[in-house]
Amino acid sequence: MSSKIIQTKNLWKVYTRGSIRVEALRGVNLEIERGELVSIVGPSGSGKTTLLNCLGGLDRPTKGEVVVSGVNISVLPDEELVKFRREKVGFVFQFFNLLPEFTALENVIIPMLIIGKSKDEAAREARELLREVGLLERADHYPYELSGGEMQRVAIARALANDPLIVLMDEPTGNLDSKTTLELMKLVRRINREKRVTFVIVTHNKLVADMTEKKYRLEDGKIIE
Repeated sequence: MSSKIIQTKNLWKVYTRGSIRVEALRGVNLEIERGELVSIVGPSGSGKTTLLNCLGGLDRPTKGEVVVSGVNISVLPDEELVKFRREKVGFVFQFFNLLPEFTALENVIIPMLIIGKSKDEAAREARELLREVGLLERADHYPYELSGGEMQRVAIARALANDPLIVLMDEPTGNLDSKTTLELMKLVRRINREKRVTFVIVTHNKLVADMTEKKYRLEDGKIIE
């Protein structure tokens, strides 16, 4: 089995609105090894989030390939792409995206129920994930009762709910102070090391980027270093 978990080959994403054409990605070639902790940095508008969305199957490239664990997801039918996202990818966003009407525990349980796990199994595994991120004692709290750092820990537990191949994080520390950012990145590094889950983090934060094994810099839709 190849050690490459993610490969992009001449990846382009072009948006057109009327006569306006925006080349968000321009021939991106990227290789990420299984179990790596990688950051993608660059100025606003450089294409970082577009790249992340293509890697996770949230967006389809205009041309080129995205190969994840040997599968070219760019050509998967919609139904198979949805299945791929549910089973192989965890997502963590800047604004947490927790469901406000559900507790921390329920937010982690829901992805497991969607792929067919029993309620008992899902609840047991969700409690274990909350324990791993240091929040088991907050399991019955709602998002509005949690701090920003706690909400992001719940979001990480939820991202790990279906034992994904890769976790994609889009500015995960954008709403956190520097102390909480450091704690969160220590947690990410520990999970990466212990579970060998591949993490790809889009960030503006130098502290976050410096705590990853490898950095890619994106400018004007191209990787420049």
